[in-house]
Amino acid sequence: MSTRGGSKTSRIERYVHHSGEELEIPVGTVVGARSGPKFGVSSGMHAGEFAGIHGAIRLFRELDPATLRGEVRIIPIMSTRAFFTRSTQLSPVDERELHFQPAGRPEGTYSEFQIDCIFNLLRDLDFHVDMHAGEYVQALDPWVAFADPTTNERLRRDTWRLAGSMPVPYLDPRQADIQDRFSELDQGLPFALMREGVANVWTEIGQNGVQDPGEIELQYQSLANALKRFDMIDGEPAPVPAQAILGPRRWSMESLESGYWQSEVSIGQKVRKGQRVGVLEDLAGNHIKTYTAPEDAVVQYFWTSPAINAERVPHGYPWHRGLIRLSELRPDAHRDPRLELAR
Repeated sequence: MSTRGGSKTSRIERYVHHSGEELEIPVGTVVGARSGPKFGVSSGMHAGEFAGIHGAIRLFRELDPATLRGEVRIIPIMSTRAFFTRSTQLSPVDERELHFQPAGRPEGTYSEFQIDCIFNLLRDLDFHVDMHAGEYVQALDPWVAFADPTTNERLRRDTWRLAGSMPVPYLDPRQADIQDRFSELDQGLPFALMREGVANVWTEIGQNGVQDPGEIELQYQSLANALKRFDMIDGEPAPVPAQAILGPRRWSMESLESGYWQSEVSIGQKVRKGQRVGVLEDLAGNHIKTYTAPEDAVVQYFWTSPAINAERVPHGYPWHRGLIRLSELRPDAHRDPRLELAR
C-alpha cells in the first residue's frame, strides 16, 4: 500500500535449504515520508510466544508512513511453518532451538540456515527489537535482555537507551563469556547483529502462550517508546518504571529424572539462599527431589507444565526437563551506574 509521502508493503520471503526443506518468512516494511533510521522488529522465533507476535502485527497495522521518519521492517513470524504447525519452542524440521543457532552458516543445519536468512534480512538496520514471551508451559516476569557491546561506545549507548525505553522492571545485559552452560547464545542473532553494529535487544513479556491484552500492550508500548526515543515518530515515550539490572549470575535448574514438577514460588518472587522453590514427585506421588535456591535471587521464570521428561534432550537442549530459572538481583541493582546509559 502506498501512501502520500511513504509506503507500507508486505511480502513473503521464500527460501529452500540444501535438504529441500522450504522456509517462508513474512516481512512488512513501512517507509516513512521523511528520512531517518532503519528500525527492525521480529517475533515468533519461538512460535508459541504470542504476546510478541501480536504486538508486531499491531505495529505494522497501526504505523502511519506519513508520520514516520525512516524505515520500520517487521518480521511477525520467523517461520510460517513453525507457527501453523504449533511448534512452540523447537524447529518442526530439525528440533533445534533457534535462539542459539549461529548466523553465517547457510550450508549448515536447517535451523542454522533459517537464522542466517533472518540475519541477512536485518543486518543493515540501525536498531532491532526481537520480541519474546513465555510459551505454553512457561511463566515469566517481564525483562529485556541484550548483548552488551562494551568496546564500542556509540553502539553501547544506543543499545542501553533502546533497552531503557522498554517499560519493564529488569534489564539483563549479556556478554559472550557469561552464559548458561547449555547456551550458545553468543553465536546467535543478538551477538551477530551487535557485531554488525546494530543496536539490538530482545523483550521477554508474556506467559503461557496467552494473548493477554496487558502483556500485548506492554510489548507494543515497548516498540512505540523506542520509536519515540529515537525520534522516528512524534510524542513522548510512556513512563518507564524504576529499573534494576539482573545478573551476572543466573541459575537454570533442570531435572535428571522424569516426574511431576510443582513450583512452590511465583514469578518475580525474591527468594533466599536455601529456600524451597519446588519439588519433583513420581506419578504415584512419591517424593523424588526438593529444589532450593542456591543463592539469594529473583524468580525469572519457571515451567508451569508438571510433565518433566529427563530423556527428551534434542541436540542437548534441556527444555523438556527444565524446572526454574533464577537470576541474581544484587542489593544495589537499582543503583547500578550502567543504568545512566539507559536514560
